[in-house]
Amino acid sequence: MNILKQSTAATIKLGPFVDDTDGKTAETALTIGQADIRLSKNGGDIAQSHNTAGATHDELGYYDIPLDTTDTGTLGRLRVLVSKAGALPVWQDFLIVTANVFDTFCSTGSLNVNAASLSTDVITAASVKADAVTKIQSGLATPTNITAGTITTVTNLTNLPTMPTDWVTAAGLKADAVTEIQSGLATAAALDAVDNFIDTEVAAILAAVDTEVAAIKAKTDNLPASPAAVGSAMTLTAAYDKAKDDVLTPLAVVDGIVDAIKVQTDKIPATPASAGEYTANIGAIKAKTDNLPLSPASSGEYTSALTAIQNDLDNPNQYKADVSGLATQTSVNAIPTTPLLAANYIAPDNAGIAAIKTKTDSLTFTTPNKVDASATVNPTGIATSAELEIVGGKVDGVLNKLNVSSVEFVTAVVGSTITILRGDTLSARLLDLGDFTQYVSLDFTVKLVSGELDDAARIRLRKNASGTGDGLLRLNGAEYATATDGSIVIDDLTTGDIEIKLTATATQELVPGNYVYDVQIITANEVRTLTAGKLEVVADVTRAVA
Repeated sequence: MNILKQSTAATIKLGPFVDDTDGKTAETALTIGQADIRLSKNGGDIAQSHNTAGATHDELGYYDIPLDTTDTGTLGRLRVLVSKAGALPVWQDFLIVTANVFDTFCSTGSLNVNAASLSTDVITAASVKADAVTKIQSGLATPTNITAGTITTVTNLTNLPTMPTDWVTAAGLKADAVTEIQSGLATAAALDAVDNFIDTEVAAILAAVDTEVAAIKAKTDNLPASPAAVGSAMTLTAAYDKAKDDVLTPLAVVDGIVDAIKVQTDKIPATPASAGEYTANIGAIKAKTDNLPLSPASSGEYTSALTAIQNDLDNPNQYKADVSGLATQTSVNAIPTTPLLAANYIAPDNAGIAAIKTKTDSLTFTTPNKVDASATVNPTGIATSAELEIVGGKVDGVLNKLNVSSVEFVTAVVGSTITILRGDTLSARLLDLGDFTQYVSLDFTVKLVSGELDDAARIRLRKNASGTGDGLLRLNGAEYATATDGSIVIDDLTTGDIEIKLTATATQELVPGNYVYDVQIITANEVRTLTAGKLEVVADVTRAVA
């Protein structure tokens, strides 16, 4: 513990300040102000330094801390501490001592060891050495100066003892001595004048004090009965409340405007609209889709209609007459080829889109029936690959005549029926679905009917290329808690071989019945269905568990 002289300014060196992360790197660029330098005087409450100056870095993380005479004014222990963000706390203890003690240790002073008194008989004959007695006697009167108890003529008296009580008597004082003494004393008249002056001055001082006290009281009457603790709330004035309202009222208006803007911006899609996405008349599209059946047509329902269509495709002249009501080259050219500008964006008709979705949700992604005039309908009612190629060629010819390009037709692969025995583990392989190398995600979805919403799916499995957020997402139309109870495993990316897996825990929750399923791929450029089919959940017969 170092010492400091009481009530004397001093500059101490505090440190080292090191990094609070590794505990060793010197912090050489800290800004340490008056409020950061904290003192505790002789165990008292910690408070900031009285000196207004801050600390200055010396080197190696050591800082010069200035203390003024108030900081060092209390005798006893003094703790100096600094806690600064980014560095470990640093403190040092000092001992504030009197000037005599400090100068004795650090200068040419000497400790004051004068004895106020000696105890009775503390000095004995045995403790006094002979030469000390000789030394004492050398300063005393000798028998030469004292004869038979009589002191010879004294020229100068020195070191006279204290006069005893009543030693000076009236008889011992000469008259002129009394006169001399009285001449230096105040007379009764002078004392009366002084008394009157003091009375006047005291009255004036008291009057001034009363005035000042009254002014102070007027201020302190506004303070609470008990002082508030540091950080406690205080009752604010009406002026403050008005100022606060003046700020909050326009903020509320701004908040309302922002909410209104958000309602509109929420309608904007997360990604920019593709070229011409919302320029078509949604109402006109809805008028067309209203003609679609609510549920997909059963096998063979449109056989005769498809036959007529095929005949039209085979007969260019007939087709030319039938397409007279289709879009002209002029109307096709009117479709914009650049993305919508933000200024031209028009919020879509949500009600119309919802109606369209109701129709399209009812469509399956299986290959529709196709009957060629010269072909025999296959037993399943599904067009063969050869027939699909013929239709594709006819459609390509029609598109070329309409001068429409960049249209791709993707044919779905029809899957087999999948059977799940409730309560057993499922492992079903679907092969040759196509190239998956560009996939972002794959979805295997099972519904009671294809028109159900995706959130109502009886089974919803997802495989994400990112490797996160996939597995069994929904079961029996509800979010499923354990995603790892199901998965889509890709056996071959290039040929499109996958395996559908469900644990027994998941399958035992399924309701027996007949369902439909499909497998859909999402890439950066397209969404298409790879295969679709039927799925049957069969109830287990034996229910015994032991």
